[in-house]
Amino acid sequence: MLGDIIKLRASMKPYFSAQFDLLNATGRPFNRPLTWDFPDDPTAWLIYENGIGNGNGSAPNTPHKPAEGDFVVLDKCVAGAWNQQFSLQGTMLVLASKVTAGMCVDNGGSTTSGPPDGPYPVHMWGCAGQWSRAQTWTYGAANKSLSDPKSVQCLAVGADPAHPVMAGCNPADAAQQWTFSPAGGPIVSVGGACLSVVPATSGPTSGVADQYMMGDGYMAAPILNLGQRSRPVYFPHGADWEHHYTGTLYKGGTTETVDAPLDTFPLFKRLPASP
Repeated sequence: MLGDIIKLRASMKPYFSAQFDLLNATGRPFNRPLTWDFPDDPTAWLIYENGIGNGNGSAPNTPHKPAEGDFVVLDKCVAGAWNQQFSLQGTMLVLASKVTAGMCVDNGGSTTSGPPDGPYPVHMWGCAGQWSRAQTWTYGAANKSLSDPKSVQCLAVGADPAHPVMAGCNPADAAQQWTFSPAGGPIVSVGGACLSVVPATSGPTSGVADQYMMGDGYMAAPILNLGQRSRPVYFPHGADWEHHYTGTLYKGGTTETVDAPLDTFPLFKRLPASP
């Protein structure tokens, strides 16, 4: 392992030297939050403010009580993950775990507000009759739509692929088609991503920026827990990314679970954004 570290240092020495010269010339930090390079990406700010790692030390598949305003996102499907198991209880779309009872998928979020009211229209909120206008859902098995009959809008994959939106229902639109069993199970997009509930704030991890830029050309996502062999990584909008060790390519604006064996760690080269 020590040999791998020495090889990495040697291979990246020219890059480090050039970036430190820039630091001396401009004062721009070498290790810095993603927000320095991607100020228009809301998720980069959330990582900076809250962290994306499992900072509370709990097992990754241990249900917790979602808070009002927690985000509903599209993420890689993980078999049996509690935050990807939904059911329709009457007209309420809820997480299937009993631990999460009383929280509904709600489409009344404000795009002009921060958490907990926004900034995304689809989020979690306490189930209540007074919010029924934003918490009434039906699933059409014929066209695979999850719709809000009160507003005549359907859940859809949006321009930001991580955050679903509400749009005028169009049965021919693949972005509005979801595979789902209302009795309980994952909600899967045509692209194979699963609807997931993630905290809008992270409590014990608040203020931890655990992904960061290493100069202008690389992003690091460190492994912080003993025995951890993978972690979620968010790839900011405005660039595509290549894994330094494996060569795997990742599109900006997506979140992926990345392996972290003992001899490597999640380190990514910044590439121009693809069309």
